[in-house]
Amino acid sequence: MAYSRNGGGPSVLGGGPCPGLSVDLSNPIQIVGVVPADGSGNAKIDVAIPPLASGIQVWIQAVDLNTCQKSNQVVQVIA
Repeated sequence: MAYSRNGGGPSVLGGGPCPGLSVDLSNPIQIVGVVPADGSGNAKIDVAIPPLASGIQVWIQAVDLNTCQKSNQVVQVIA
């Protein structure tokens, strides 16, 4: 899972397991972590968000590193 504070892309991945994949995040892209999805494709990751982040808009997306399929983009304002 990854996020950007700078917008919804697109950006092309330059390396890693999915080089050339166009994701819906603007650079710089921050990797949150790698987590397994369940049989329905749902994944969950817990992160600590500092209080100073309140009100910041982030764009979030996941990529299946085995198939290089990307999730839908989610836009969220941190409460």
